[in-house]
Amino acid sequence: MESTQSKPRTAEDKVEVTPAERLSPLRPAAVGITRFKFDRVEELARTANKIVSEVVEKYAKPLDELVADVEETLRRLKENRTQIAPGDLQRLVMRIPVELYRIIDMVDMAGITSDVAQMAHKLVQADYYAKEAKGTIPERTRLADLKAGDEATIVDLAKHAHNRLRRRMEVASLLFDAVRKVISTQDVERKVFGGES
Repeated sequence: MESTQSKPRTAEDKVEVTPAERLSPLRPAAVGITRFKFDRVEELARTANKIVSEVVEKYAKPLDELVADVEETLRRLKENRTQIAPGDLQRLVMRIPVELYRIIDMVDMAGITSDVAQMAHKLVQADYYAKEAKGTIPERTRLADLKAGDEATIVDLAKHAHNRLRRRMEVASLLFDAVRKVISTQDVERKVFGGES
């Protein structure tokens, strides 16, 4: 039985040309090469996303567990069609700031990693630039940029990890505000409808 996954294309693979592509100013061979390059970019993007996700998962695990706990509480609420127990809500209200506090250092570390990666990129780029004595300034700059490509990739990955962690913190803060509002609403309802004074 053959695998349903498509194998990566190579530039030599024959590519079926659609009618729209036949009308394209690009020749079919150029379209095939473009598809090959796009497939390669998608493959690189999956690899980059995997790296960023591993970093984020490592640092954001406590927040992810907290969100899973909130989801479980909401699932129980939906199944039972009852209010969330005040104790469950208060436990969440206490946990969210604690987890946010813990992740602050991790987000800062991801930011520092991003900054250090950027400094390393600039140093490698400057080193290549200084070693390349021939050519015009734009030629030397282009060559230095090409040779420092790995470091540029690391800079981008570190920035993405830092930004993703920051967004998770922001969402956790919104979650904290929402849970506090639910507690306030339930307190008011108990006082108004429960006969408390």
